[in-house]
Amino acid sequence: MHTEINAAVGIVRTVARPDWSWDASELATNCRELTWSAPSRSDASTRVATNLRINRPEAFVHIEDGAVWEMMVWVSDIEEPDYRGPSPAVSGFEAILARIIVEFGEPSQDLFDEVWGYRWDLSNTVAFLIAREDGIFLDLVNPEVQKKWDA
Repeated sequence: MHTEINAAVGIVRTVARPDWSWDASELATNCRELTWSAPSRSDASTRVATNLRINRPEAFVHIEDGAVWEMMVWVSDIEEPDYRGPSPAVSGFEAILARIIVEFGEPSQDLFDEVWGYRWDLSNTVAFLIAREDGIFLDLVNPEVQKKWDA
């Protein structure tokens, strides 16, 4: 399983910047900044092609009320649903985790009651690193939306 370690950290770094906009009208600009394909339209749930060298290079973007609420992006190859071997995601997950900790500090929360993952509450995004049996993904959430979800 190939994991895009540097790209994963770069995505979090870009979205965490203070000038990152969660306004839906900026989605095409933000995608170009990440060197992803700009979506042809911005529906409530938009699929965006990324530049990651994995077998499913795409992100899913949720838009509501004129704002991007959440972006979920795969950062590793995705195993087929019938794959039954040991999860190859472990080493890639640990490598991404170590790099994110170096850059952004210890996670705000571990999610082991719910999934295998961690959460960072950064100033301009809430970043989740999650591993499942089929792959590793980042879930990047608009901090204003996350406040509502946490309430």
